[in-house]
Amino acid sequence: MAAAVTTPVVLLSTAPAFADTKPSGPASRQEQQGELEKLREAVAVAQAAYDAADAAYLATIEPLADLEYGTTPVRTAADKAKKAADKAAANKATADQGVIDAQKKFDEAVEGDKAGAQAELDEAKLKAKDAADAKTAADAEQAKADKALSDALTAARAAKADALKKVTSAKATLDAAQKALEEAEGAGCTPEPLFTARFTGPAKVTAGGTADYTLRLTNGTAKAMDEVSPFLMVRAFDLKNKPLDARLKLQYSLGGAWKTYNHLDGVPNIGALGAKAHKDIKLRLTVDSKAAAGNGAFAYGADYWNDDESCGGTPELEIFEFAIAAKKPGKPGSGSTGGTGSAGDSGSGSTDGNGNTSQQGGQSNTAASNGSSGSSSSGGNLATTGAGSATMPLALAGGSAVVLGAGAVFIMRRRKAGTDA
Repeated sequence: MAAAVTTPVVLLSTAPAFADTKPSGPASRQEQQGELEKLREAVAVAQAAYDAADAAYLATIEPLADLEYGTTPVRTAADKAKKAADKAAANKATADQGVIDAQKKFDEAVEGDKAGAQAELDEAKLKAKDAADAKTAADAEQAKADKALSDALTAARAAKADALKKVTSAKATLDAAQKALEEAEGAGCTPEPLFTARFTGPAKVTAGGTADYTLRLTNGTAKAMDEVSPFLMVRAFDLKNKPLDARLKLQYSLGGAWKTYNHLDGVPNIGALGAKAHKDIKLRLTVDSKAAAGNGAFAYGADYWNDDESCGGTPELEIFEFAIAAKKPGKPGSGSTGGTGSAGDSGSGSTDGNGNTSQQGGQSNTAASNGSSGSSSSGGNLATTGAGSATMPLALAGGSAVVLGAGAVFIMRRRKAGTDA
């Protein structure tokens, strides 16, 4: 259960493909990819079911809180009935005291005042009877309203408990699917420290505008990589921790026309990557003009396969944060510069009129430096991009695993297991 820890969209299908056994050749590799794709589809289905169960659970929290502490009609009716019953009780107490006072006055009256005192006593008794009847009616209304509230609370608590059971069941199914995929992907390939991913671009995007980014994959080894497969995820939340994914549109270019990214297909393979060479993937993020202010993050990296059956990937799942500014009335949206995904080789690029830094697609034989060049973070930590942590919503404040959900947790766990192996 965990709105803040595991509230992802289904983006796991862009995860890298690590084989269960070493392929005997291209055909075997295709068979493995087919099996892995089935496992990824199972994870995607399980993830969607978990997300739906988690959303259903979250939907039970506010109604229950409103019943317990808020101003729902049934709660308001119960509070109103209680006030009426309390007032009726106070009126009855006053009327009863009036009878006591009138009786005393009658008892102390001289013979000539007895008739008047008797009249006052009779009137006091009538008022006391009316007050008692009113209290009886108010108590009945309070009992009725209290039962309605109690029944509503019981139903709301039962709905929450049932939703939580479904979340737990869906999480178990998701964990099993992820474990199966992890086992299939985790064998035979190891992280390559000199195979790096670098992300550059604006640290803030205004609703209604676009921002250009560049994902640079660098082969810092002395050997060519025959087939390179990038992977990419993107998520965003508003400042109330509600997903903004539906307000985002991501496009990519491998040097040609822009194509729309979707989480099922991901970014296609970029082919071979020579020794000491890099390849740039251009990305364009468009934020809907109706998007609320919030924060988002990209997760990225890549794997490679060689014809000699060796394979590997970038050492970590890297993270790049960005902020989303709400559109100001009368002003177009824009991107703003300020963030790079790593310390290292910056590459060539250009800046558009909105201040968006973009790098050109294509491959370069420029030598890549060793060390941490091209890595946006160590161990999957969030990169420093200028997005203010003080305004982070809950889902972003917990770090990359929270932003990207179980898929990101799985990838980082799988990579760590591969490193340990």
